[in-house]
Amino acid sequence: MQDITLRTTVAVQNFLARLKDDEEGQAAVEYGGILAVIALIFVALFALNLDTTISNAVKDAVNSILGKGD
Repeated sequence: MQDITLRTTVAVQNFLARLKDDEEGQAAVEYGGILAVIALIFVALFALNLDTTISNAVKDAVNSILGKGD
């Protein structure tokens, strides 16, 4: 009888430890949060009309590297 009680206690402890350490599905939530932050950055860029400013700065930098002048 004592053996059954000990095995049951160990089984319950192992089950609770697995439940506590279970991180399945957590990565999907984290990726979703990262995508939301990236989306907010793009919305801010377009709302502040920074897309044109950044585009012109990149074009100027590429032209400078390639030695092309306007």
